[in-house]
Amino acid sequence: MKNFSKQVLAAGLFCLLGTAFNAHATIILTAGADGVDGLLLEGANSPKVGVILMHGRADGPDGFGVGDLRDSLNQSGYTTLSINNPTPDTNVDDLTKTLEFADYLASEGTVFDEMHSRIWASLDYFKGLGINQVVLAGISLGSRFASEFAAHTQVNGERAHDPALVGLINMSSINNPVSPPSLSEFNILNTIDQIMLPVLDIAGDGDFHAVNGQDPRETAYGGSDYTKVVLDCPDYPTLDATQSYWACHALFGVRGDYNAPLETTVRNWMQRVAPVPEPATLMLMVTGLLGLGLHRRKRA
Repeated sequence: MKNFSKQVLAAGLFCLLGTAFNAHATIILTAGADGVDGLLLEGANSPKVGVILMHGRADGPDGFGVGDLRDSLNQSGYTTLSINNPTPDTNVDDLTKTLEFADYLASEGTVFDEMHSRIWASLDYFKGLGINQVVLAGISLGSRFASEFAAHTQVNGERAHDPALVGLINMSSINNPVSPPSLSEFNILNTIDQIMLPVLDIAGDGDFHAVNGQDPRETAYGGSDYTKVVLDCPDYPTLDATQSYWACHALFGVRGDYNAPLETTVRNWMQRVAPVPEPATLMLMVTGLLGLGLHRRKRA
């Protein structure tokens, strides 16, 4: 009986320590010709589900949207890894040049190949952590990269996903990179039909390009689990119409807090598609184990 009590107490203390101390780190992934950095937050108690996040144009792995989600999802128990997007060929020699979408279009083959290398490296890193299920998440340009990877690796079979891809989160997605619509794979309509994973499609109500593209994306979608959500962006009284559009595209005013609309929407969807025990639930379980152990010690 005493040995049982000691084992319960030891297990409880281990879980408490695992929940209280999550690893925060910048890691270097081996991808392509060079290493690429990513921002890692390890989930409590070694969860089996991870999230790879891809940022928007001219931003970084702790930028708008992805920075908020990597923190909030980690608070919910997930391991998150936010990675840098590749740089277009047209920008390599001038790092001070503002990245334009035309630069990505001009380097389409190169940047997609490089992004594949980075996502595969991220999956390999997650595998080393014991993670066996992964959700891809991207905002704006990042959603195009995430969609293209999910589509092509399913159809072309570069190699089996290990860990397995179990979901795709697209935020502030715009279908057509040019007018009229092109065959570019930056056009999500040219990749979404090949995706069978559950998809969460989020747009701010003032981001008319993203909102108007949701129905066509759902119609073209190749799977059977497509969720569309439109978040109510606030008024931006100090901004003009163009600035307000971009503020809503970046989901300003609907993110930045654990219980904000963006974080809550994503967290609820994740708990349906790829659930993990939340740290608060784990703490209750640990408290119960500790109480049981103490009770048995007294009886002994």
